[in-house]
Amino acid sequence: MKLNGIQFLNVLNDYFSKPDIIQNGFWLLLIPALLFLIWLYIYYNPRQSNKNPFDDIPENELDVLKQISAQKGLSSFDRDFLIMQALLYKVKPSNMLLDITTFESVATKIEDKIKKEDSYSDSDENLKNLRRLRKKLFY
Repeated sequence: MKLNGIQFLNVLNDYFSKPDIIQNGFWLLLIPALLFLIWLYIYYNPRQSNKNPFDDIPENELDVLKQISAQKGLSSFDRDFLIMQALLYKVKPSNMLLDITTFESVATKIEDKIKKEDSYSDSDENLKNLRRLRKKLFY
């Protein structure tokens, strides 16, 4: 069966001009659902790489942390390291500086993480720094 140009165009016109309720309904449901998913991804996507973790700490809490670290003789690196570990393991930073049980719980969590990884990582360095700071803070 041979079709000439006009017959081919008529067949295409007939195919696309027929209203297909199922196909139209599918597109009417799919497009808003995709737009909603894109909006959810954009709205709830955590942008932690651009976020400064110190922004979550209230100003008076930072003042207390600076005062405690000055009394304990910590450098700014040590203070910031302890704050980062406290925020990473969801512990209040001032409790970590004052309470040895909170400090030990964070050290235990780091040890557990090292045991799960079975390889050298930043966690090993973090544990070494925590052990060094434990002596400085509590003994």
